[in-house]
Amino acid sequence: MLRDIKDVLRDLISDLNMGKLMEEARIVRGWRDIVGEHVAENSSPISLVRGTLLIGAYNSAWSNQLSMMRTGLVEEINSHLGREVVKEIRFKLIEKAKEESDEAAPEERTSLFGEGEKKKILGDLLLNVEDAEVRESLKRAIFLDDQK
Repeated sequence: MLRDIKDVLRDLISDLNMGKLMEEARIVRGWRDIVGEHVAENSSPISLVRGTLLIGAYNSAWSNQLSMMRTGLVEEINSHLGREVVKEIRFKLIEKAKEESDEAAPEERTSLFGEGEKKKILGDLLLNVEDAEVRESLKRAIFLDDQK
């Protein structure tokens, strides 16, 4: 019996516990679109743990501003994700990275994962897919941006 690819992907994501990683990646990747240019220039998502999103603010004024925007941010993020993922937001003062790149030192990096780290994690997870055809299809879908 053939299964719809959407069901296969959903089961694969569940089996490999990729759901959390994918939600975090969607928040990081869409941060500028979710919060707007001005807020994105002054903050960065750090982690998502059990529904609590930790956001780094680059100074105390922005930490206070973001705190006042908390409810709206939760709504905007969840709207972007298409479901309730973020239930609470906390804030932490961080230094703004000189350059957001894979080469930045881990303590300077403000985004959750560098592009190289994301590709390695997803590549490693794909190794667990036994069916070669499914594995190659997933690989093409996941790394679609690389082909542009």
